[in-house]
Amino acid sequence: MDDLRVACARADASVRMIAPIQDGGTQRGALLQVVRRTDLHDRLLTNKLLTVVSELIETMADALSKDRESARECVRHASEVLLSCARGAEESVEAGFEEVNEQRTYGGGLAPWQVRSVTTYIEANLNTSLSCETLARLARLSVSHFARAFKRTFGYSPHAFLMRRRMERAQGLMLKCTAPLAHIALECGFADQAHLSRLFRQFTGESPASWRRARAIGAG
Repeated sequence: MDDLRVACARADASVRMIAPIQDGGTQRGALLQVVRRTDLHDRLLTNKLLTVVSELIETMADALSKDRESARECVRHASEVLLSCARGAEESVEAGFEEVNEQRTYGGGLAPWQVRSVTTYIEANLNTSLSCETLARLARLSVSHFARAFKRTFGYSPHAFLMRRRMERAQGLMLKCTAPLAHIALECGFADQAHLSRLFRQFTGESPASWRRARAIGAG
C-alpha cells in the first residue's frame, strides 16, 4: 500500500497545478474540455496531469488485489482532490473567457476594468515619469494595441492624455493655493517651471501667471 499512498500524494500535488479530470460518468467530457482549453492553459501541465493519473490508476489496480479497503480509501481521497481542482479550474477558465470577451465587446477600446486600472494609476502618479509601456502592462496589452485602444476610448493618445491631466492638476493647484509655479510644476510632473509655462500657453493661450492672476482678481 505504500506505493499507492505515494501515487495518491503525487496526484494530490500535481492536479492542484492544472485543470483535472472529473470522476464518474463525466470523466470523458471533462477530459475533452481540458483538451479544448489548452490554448488558454499550459499544454505541458495537462500532459503531466494525464501521466500522473495514469500512474495512479495502475498503482490502484495493483493495490486492489492486495488490500481492497485501503485502496478504496485512497481512491476516494484522490477523487475528492480531482473534483475540487476541477471546480477551481472551471472558475478560472470562465473568468479568462469573460476577460477576453469583455475586451472584444468595446469596439477596440479599453474595457471598463482597464480604464479603471490605467486612470487610477495615472492619477496617483502624475508627478512621476509615466511610460506607455507601464500603462500597457496594467491593461495587459502590447504597447501598440494599448495605444490604439486608449485613443479610441479617450480620444487622445496616452501622452496627450497625460499632459492634459497634468495641466488640469496644475490649474487646480494654482486656484487652491499660493505655492510658487516652480513648486506646482514639479508637483504635477513637469520638468520645471519653464516646461509648465510652455505647455500651459499651448493649452490655454495664456501664461500660467496671467491665468492665475486673472482668476485671483475675479475671485476677489
